[in-house]
Amino acid sequence: RTIKRAETWRGDLARAARRASGAYFAAVCTCPPGMFLEAQVTAVPEGFTRMMEQILEEYVPDIERCGEGAEGLSAQFGSGAHAPVDLTSNETLAARYRREILGPIGVQGMVNAFMLSAGKEVLGWIALGTREPSAEALRQVAPPLTKLAAIAATTLESAIELAAGCGVMTRGASAERLLRLTNRQLQVARLVARGASDMDVAERLEMSEQTVGTHLGRIYKKLGVRTRLELASQLGILSSGEREEN
Repeated sequence: RTIKRAETWRGDLARAARRASGAYFAAVCTCPPGMFLEAQVTAVPEGFTRMMEQILEEYVPDIERCGEGAEGLSAQFGSGAHAPVDLTSNETLAARYRREILGPIGVQGMVNAFMLSAGKEVLGWIALGTREPSAEALRQVAPPLTKLAAIAATTLESAIELAAGCGVMTRGASAERLLRLTNRQLQVARLVARGASDMDVAERLEMSEQTVGTHLGRIYKKLGVRTRLELASQLGILSSGEREEN
């Protein structure tokens, strides 16, 4: 049987979630067990993927620092559907999220459901963006979304166990260590770990190469690494094969 690439699997799951719910868009995020700050995302329609990446880069770390992120919500709701933006006690952050992310695209509600391992670690989540307010959307989609997330989690955990058994997956830095990084440092670390040069990072994030170097020095110190290769391993991005040092 053909084994799907992770991006293809996420895309197929997002399409199924969107079709079943009638949502404006759907996104599927996957991460190494418990490492929600290192999630990879695929959205449908495809144009929403960059928006979801922005959420992961700019908002999720702040939410985690408030103590209301994936770990807390998954402990509270399990794989049950919930409305994360409505639940946060940080009203300033929620208002900025609605104003900068949801408002410009006409989305009124966000509904999530976690994919959890048997040990209750977060393996990822399904997110739906709706034209209706979150409370109304929850009434419509909560049962099927919860069921879909539970089924997907079983598939995802089996894939992770297979990868670990084959020696192609390493446990990266803990979420606690990643929380030591500022939002900007996390952006730099992700790009560098995926093979970007200092010049590439500078152009992408609109900063000087000298500033990139300064960020890297601080990132290395906080994570206890000395090279780009070690950084990639710490972030859980490196699998089989190696990247060249820049």
